[in-house]
Amino acid sequence: MKKIHLFKNFFISIIVIFLVFYHQNLFSWELSGFLVEIEPEFTENELLGYFDLDKDYIYLPEIGNKNIFEAISDLSICRNEDVRKFINIYLTRNRGFVIRSIERSYLYIDVIEEILKENPDIPPDMALLPFLESGFNPFAVSRSKAVGLWQFMGPTARILGLKNDKWVDERRDIRKSTVAAVRHLRGLNLKFNSWELALAGYNGGGNYVAKMLAQTNTKDLWSLRDTDVLYRETHEFVPRFAALAVIYRNQKLFGIEDEVSKPVPEKIITVTVNRQTDLAALSKRLDIPLSRIRFLNPELKLDTTPPVASYELYMPLK
Repeated sequence: MKKIHLFKNFFISIIVIFLVFYHQNLFSWELSGFLVEIEPEFTENELLGYFDLDKDYIYLPEIGNKNIFEAISDLSICRNEDVRKFINIYLTRNRGFVIRSIERSYLYIDVIEEILKENPDIPPDMALLPFLESGFNPFAVSRSKAVGLWQFMGPTARILGLKNDKWVDERRDIRKSTVAAVRHLRGLNLKFNSWELALAGYNGGGNYVAKMLAQTNTKDLWSLRDTDVLYRETHEFVPRFAALAVIYRNQKLFGIEDEVSKPVPEKIITVTVNRQTDLAALSKRLDIPLSRIRFLNPELKLDTTPPVASYELYMPLK
């Protein structure tokens, strides 16, 4: 390890060069291999383990005027003390939550990213907001009764057109809730012209954040946070989101890649039923476990489809 110490500044310089001139994914997945070529007698794990976030963040690019997503991409967001704090928390005492959430994300992330691609004004990394909101669990219910991947409260869901009745709660519908989240985030960004403030507004409410900005005569989230007037959850929301996004996009760098089990890809098809259908009978007829049908259609409250002329169900292709 003495030899590694002699090369510390050289290794850090290489990290900075790659961070500045290349995409974050190259850093995440290719940097270790580059270092191995320089010092082949050391293992990849030894070299990756040498990067100490608590000390080496000072070698990362400056944040400057970047928005949060640019700063996440090149890891300069790690210069923020609170982001580093939450990265350490999520990698230690909340590690189990992080691993389980990443594993669940692979069930839904393709659908979410597909919808975001259809809305190019929304930053692609906004697909990771359910990581913080629900741990990518469509059945999640918060203490304040927010529901679904995107954790919509009842009034907000109604404004965004999500149905919640005896039969369905569309806050748990992956596609419909994601489309609603896109609309909501777009509206918040138009209100504040800032994705950082839009994220804070997503948590605390747009009117609340606007009121706090006016009360403190501040213009941006980081200045607003310095005034210490926000509710704790809203105060911490953006640094927590940034920390989880950095971890998600750099699983190898942070040493969790081998702990995450990716589900076996499954082909899902859409089946339209033309009348109210009992799911147990459908399960028996198609030889598909009822639990699997319920899992793929989390918006259904009962073991039956709503009494409508037609309804689309997601089903596994056998």
